[in-house]
Amino acid sequence: MATTAKIRPRALVRASGGPRYAVALAVDALGTGLLRPFLLLYGVMALRLSAPVTGIAMTVGVVMGLVCMPAVGR
Repeated sequence: MATTAKIRPRALVRASGGPRYAVALAVDALGTGLLRPFLLLYGVMALRLSAPVTGIAMTVGVVMGLVCMPAVGR
């Protein structure tokens, strides 16, 4: 027989470090989620690149970051 435990949101917030930490995580997630769209707009509007070129440049940057990570560390 499987039993299901009722998950209480307040207990999750307390377990993760408290409400201030939960707010900090939410702000971080929002900022991280908005970074790439604004970088795309910056490339297209300010740098006057086409959308495909800007997307390729962003992709190359992310891939280079992944490639360099093992060599340089965090």
